[in-house]
Amino acid sequence: QTRVSGNRIITSYLSQIVFVLIALVLTVALGLSTTLASQIITILAGVWYLASFAVLVPKFPTRPPTRDISGRNFCSVGYGQLWTDLKTIAVSYPEAHKYLIFLFIVQNGTASTVLSIAISFTNEQLGLSSFQNQVIFVVTLICGPLWIKLMHLINAKMKFSYKRLLLAIIFVWILAIIMIGVVVNNMGKINGPWTAGFLIF
Repeated sequence: QTRVSGNRIITSYLSQIVFVLIALVLTVALGLSTTLASQIITILAGVWYLASFAVLVPKFPTRPPTRDISGRNFCSVGYGQLWTDLKTIAVSYPEAHKYLIFLFIVQNGTASTVLSIAISFTNEQLGLSSFQNQVIFVVTLICGPLWIKLMHLINAKMKFSYKRLLLAIIFVWILAIIMIGVVVNNMGKINGPWTAGFLIF
């Protein structure tokens, strides 16, 4: 289960790397300003998703309904079952219920953080260009699959629990944030060409 989940994330990262590389080429070839480049890349991201789903979804095999909907709306049946399952889990499996709540908060927070904080932080606070910002995202995406493979190897040899793995990941996040705050911030603004501050960041 862990391997399948990890491979799904790695495949997602690889797809994002392809997209960011396309965005990099467009930014350099067209010589766009930071604002205009960001707008075009955002539109391209929407087209990328729509095109991918248009190709993939029709390939899914047709599955018959698992229950009689009795003339009801598909959404009402689906969400009704979801609500029933959540109530059952809350009563019978409280730890699983807490985990689902935590996962909901984390999963919805990651995208918001990247879009609303990371981009504005790098562009406005650190003074990075659109091109440099995209380079950072490429590096991050390339590191992602390597980290996942490392986690697979560690888990295969040492059999860490999910709790220990989560604590290890949180520790890495805290360490990275401290490094950015202490090391990178002390160098001042990182705008301009490829400075030592930008490379360390």
